[in-house]
Amino acid sequence: MNGVSVTDDPRFSKLIFGAWVTGGWYWGGVDDARSHRALKRARELGITAIDTAPMYGMGHSEEVIGRYFQSEGPAEREKWFVATKCGLVWDGDGGSSFFEIPAERSPSGRPVTVYRNLSKQSILRECEQSLGRLGVEVIDLYQIHWPDPSTGLDEALEALQILKQTGKIRHAGVCNFSVEQILAWKKLAGDLPLASDQEKYNLLERKIEQGNLPYSRKNNLPLLAYGPLAQGLLAGGFLRPRDLSATDYRRDAPLFESTYVTGVHERLRRLQGLTEKYEASLSCICLAWVLCAPGVCAALVGLRTEEQVEENAGALSVKLTQEDRNFMTTLFADVPFKGRW
Repeated sequence: MNGVSVTDDPRFSKLIFGAWVTGGWYWGGVDDARSHRALKRARELGITAIDTAPMYGMGHSEEVIGRYFQSEGPAEREKWFVATKCGLVWDGDGGSSFFEIPAERSPSGRPVTVYRNLSKQSILRECEQSLGRLGVEVIDLYQIHWPDPSTGLDEALEALQILKQTGKIRHAGVCNFSVEQILAWKKLAGDLPLASDQEKYNLLERKIEQGNLPYSRKNNLPLLAYGPLAQGLLAGGFLRPRDLSATDYRRDAPLFESTYVTGVHERLRRLQGLTEKYEASLSCICLAWVLCAPGVCAALVGLRTEEQVEENAGALSVKLTQEDRNFMTTLFADVPFKGRW
């Protein structure tokens, strides 16, 4: 289990169970029992890697995963590649202010300020908390969630070195880093290899094609693509108007503004021929576009229910021709991305 690359681990699957939605916060709540059924179905279908973070529900996502492992027994945990993150905290004021969560959307029912904090002590404390919530002895991939402009990267790297040397993490990675920040890691990290780079990538958001993606290809750095369905927009779930919960961030997010959604849907309808050709759903076609991008190692997809697991797992069997991928690339080339995350 301690191979040089995360991809050496047989549990590291090309499609990763994205557990942001499992935390409930941002997504209008969640049914924990339903999440457990989704996890079990995912593993049955070959999705054996899971990505979470303390920030997802202020610990709730990790707790749900931990209870799932506990209920299914020790053997179940060993079947999963578990990735989580550090660097975003809501229970202190160290680091740099990142964003505010209003009371009506906060798991605690009160306003919360989220900080980026990559100080050594904060990371060491976060890791212990994540290990406890997940109920595991080691985290397979521990990732910096966001860069922290107030703390030198050397301090974060020192903490990650300690965690790896003490056997609490197997691999260390980053999320939302620029190529320049990745180069800074390599300069400062010594013998701590960078295991992965997690970046947002989908038909609407293709910024990494100018930086992180070619860098990953050239340097054999596993790139994990998050948001491949643009929070459900590219899955076709908004082809008809939806009455979202007041606690669902998408209710008033720019990405889901009505005229923008209409423009995206006009293009999605032109993919009907491909869904018929590949006998696959719209979400599978859009996921396959991400998965077949040269340099993409795996894609994280949010999975709330067994039904979503079963539908999206089909993307693993869709092999787009280069002509079809080019058609999709061109079709969405002039659609500006309006999302924050």
